[in-house]
Amino acid sequence: MCFLSDRMMNNLAESMMVKKYATTTIDYLITGQVSDDAPLHNKRLLQKFKLLEGFGASQQETVINVIDAMVAKHQMEETLKNLGSDS
Repeated sequence: MCFLSDRMMNNLAESMMVKKYATTTIDYLITGQVSDDAPLHNKRLLQKFKLLEGFGASQQETVINVIDAMVAKHQMEETLKNLGSDS
């Protein structure tokens, strides 16, 4: 016994397809790969990273090390701030 008419089933199928394609990224459509990370929204940062691609491997590694250090510092500050607010 079917509770949904053929028309309702077709509408449901269509809406599921629309949802699938509405949430699909351009990267997935072009490359077929799913990106776990959100794209970089800061255009200035994106431009700088594009320029860095032209640098030598050693220079790129230096920039990555600086970024890693800044991220670690920020995470430590956040952790200490959160520990201080628990008191």
